[in-house]
Amino acid sequence: MELTRRAGRQGVRLWRALAIAGLAASLSGCGSLNIFGSSDDSANSSGPPAPPSATKTFFGNLAMGGPEQPLPPAPAQTGQTRYPDAVTQGDDFQCPMLDVAANGASLRVFVGAETGAQALRHQIAINHLARECKDAGSNISMKLGVEGSVLLGPSGTPGTFTVPLVFEARLKDKVVASRRENLSVTIPPSDVRGYFSAVVTDFVIPKDDDVELYVGLHQGEDKPLRPPAHKRRQARQ
Repeated sequence: MELTRRAGRQGVRLWRALAIAGLAASLSGCGSLNIFGSSDDSANSSGPPAPPSATKTFFGNLAMGGPEQPLPPAPAQTGQTRYPDAVTQGDDFQCPMLDVAANGASLRVFVGAETGAQALRHQIAINHLARECKDAGSNISMKLGVEGSVLLGPSGTPGTFTVPLVFEARLKDKVVASRRENLSVTIPPSDVRGYFSAVVTDFVIPKDDDVELYVGLHQGEDKPLRPPAHKRRQARQ
């Protein structure tokens, strides 16, 4: 019995010794893989520093929340829609903005002399503008575009409607160019809204910084269009 106990104690001592030796070998192996940094030999080396390992970079990114992400490019600043075939002008050439007349953004048509909401037949509205400029010597030749819609009111019925567009250019309170376009919009029986678009070419205006260019829906012979109240005449191209 005594011999058996001695043999057991010696076996435990031998197992502990082998475990300590294995642990030391494992730690030595980790140091040679350089996961946590440079070894003493590399620190004392006179050569150039080694680039960071992929493993170290990975853990560094993990600890800091990932590599720094580049900022997205700033969106391009555009003053107004231009046609795809617009000509790029020189720095000394300015393309006037196309604005909506102060009293021409919308046009409402009512039943008879009534003006209440329930008496509204339809409303016409301008939604988008576009323009293009070409140098024409002492003048500017422009291409103008307008998009909009016709919406039925409570008293309206589907059918065909006329959209009375007026393009004007004014210089020092004098109309120097004008053009009227009567468009036709049909709203089918199953819809309540129709859309229109118009493109006017060769609209010639003087090459002057004080020119005001605008478009509007004709309000009637006794209600001429008024220039926009705000001062947003030109946008450098």
